[in-house]
Amino acid sequence: MKSPEIAAISVLLGDEIVQLAAQYHVKSDEHDILPWEADIIRAKSKDLVENCGRIENIKESTLLSAWGSSLAAKIPNVVDRAKYFHASYSNARKFT
Repeated sequence: MKSPEIAAISVLLGDEIVQLAAQYHVKSDEHDILPWEADIIRAKSKDLVENCGRIENIKESTLLSAWGSSLAAKIPNVVDRAKYFHASYSNARKFT
């Protein structure tokens, strides 16, 4: 998959994740984890389009981390799409 296609997927996924976060209490881990994940996806997308690099503290997925594991079990469809995005991003970066 080419970088612009991956970036287009990330916009939809990031928006969906932010909307999902709004369904959780503002003081919950879920409400913190999901916006972080959306920001990481958006930053990686920007890197693909603009070749601007990534900020060190947003290289890894929060949803796929130990912190996000209990939430991930509740939203497997979103997790699968996030995994697909992160794998696609990694593959695209290998060839640039």
